[in-house]
Amino acid sequence: IVISIINAILQEVLERLTYKEKQISRSNFILSLSIKITVFTFLNSAVVPLISKHIAILIDENKKENSRYYSGKGYSRSRERDNLLIDDMLIYFIVNAIVTPLLWRLSFPYPIRRIRQCCLEREKDPDQSHYMTQRELNKLYEYPDMNIAYKYSYLAKTTAMCLFFMPIFPLGFIFAFVGFIFAYFLEKCNFVNLYRRPEMLDEKICYFYADFFIVILFVGGIGDYIFLHDIYDKNVWSLIL
Repeated sequence: IVISIINAILQEVLERLTYKEKQISRSNFILSLSIKITVFTFLNSAVVPLISKHIAILIDENKKENSRYYSGKGYSRSRERDNLLIDDMLIYFIVNAIVTPLLWRLSFPYPIRRIRQCCLEREKDPDQSHYMTQRELNKLYEYPDMNIAYKYSYLAKTTAMCLFFMPIFPLGFIFAFVGFIFAYFLEKCNFVNLYRRPEMLDEKICYFYADFFIVILFVGGIGDYIFLHDIYDKNVWSLIL
């Protein structure tokens, strides 16, 4: 929940900051925004679970002398402590694969505009009961945007999360694969029934993310080092490489 809330806040803040850059084209704006969202949401999604695990370990270590934390029911408290991060990643990848694409279908705040449309259309004399300008009315009846920057960042961030946590949660690739297929067909439906006509963009965005995969592979090497460094004796750089 914390990760999802922080990611949503980050997306809104980064979009406002990107507007301040005054990019020379819409394609540059979307590329700049998607890069920011990819980097910062990945850092949040990867760092917050690591911090929460270490906090839980510290709390458990301080209370390990208390017998109730080590009742012999199925498995020891130490094993539960070791699996904390794996459980977190299981929930994260499920939410990321199912809930996130479903939120695209919701396209908030479009449902609020739909409710306002219905309320406005049910009035007996709309011209006398509201004080909206023509521009505000047009905005009220607009379909939601595709938010292409969010979609590119979702693909890149999810792939980076799979590689980063591969040593402890290799099933993340399966969840991500199913999530990508689900998101693909859901976006097909959204494109036909929900989104307004997408804007014209050049190919620099897709070319950038094709090359960006090399950076994602490096992120996977860093994840290997974080989770496997105890296995290798002073073999840090070869492990990252």
